[in-house]
Amino acid sequence: MAKLAIIVDGGFIRAKLCTRRDPDNPDQLFGYPDANTIYQKIISIVSNNFPGDELLRIFYYDCIPDVHEKRVYRNPVTRQRVGLLSNIQIETQRKVFEILKEKPYIAFRYGELSYDGWRIKDIREFRDKLSKNENISGDDFKMKVTQKGVDLKMGLDIAWMAMKNIVDKVLIIAGDSDLIPAMKFARKEGLLVCLDTLRHGVKKSMLEHSDLVFKTKC
Repeated sequence: MAKLAIIVDGGFIRAKLCTRRDPDNPDQLFGYPDANTIYQKIISIVSNNFPGDELLRIFYYDCIPDVHEKRVYRNPVTRQRVGLLSNIQIETQRKVFEILKEKPYIAFRYGELSYDGWRIKDIREFRDKLSKNENISGDDFKMKVTQKGVDLKMGLDIAWMAMKNIVDKVLIIAGDSDLIPAMKFARKEGLLVCLDTLRHGVKKSMLEHSDLVFKTKC
């Protein structure tokens, strides 16, 4: 019986399981899944694709939002200061994480949310406004909020499991190509590296450095 470990990018799976978007702001995800939905999706992937294997642990990587986090500028036009997440988002995510941490096999790994300025929502629309000398508004921009430390910890755990021969297989549920070096190293060490993209588009090189690729529907 082969031993299996699961590596889950929490932000990735939460976004893929999200049920709807704000019609006034298509970039803003709402309807985030609850802890049971996330956990059952992971377990269903394991049971469907690795029915005869022994599950060692589910390593879950996500960022715990901080209600006291410093306020930042929402956009470069209005200069309004806001939190990275609303209070409702923070409380909702905290409840999800607390319940999720109590589930069998789950080992939580923490990252941090980072504010990286802004980006233009729709570059074509923005250029059209400039060409017509129309006013630029705060709604033309979106805050860039990224996870820090998550990819590094995922990569280190993959390498650690490969070097110590802790498991025979690792399933990565993620879509970030920053994991490729860790995936390549694990394969060289003899670990069977599997990837589930949840039908998300990923770089070809990420697929090339996987032994098995699944595309589970969310």
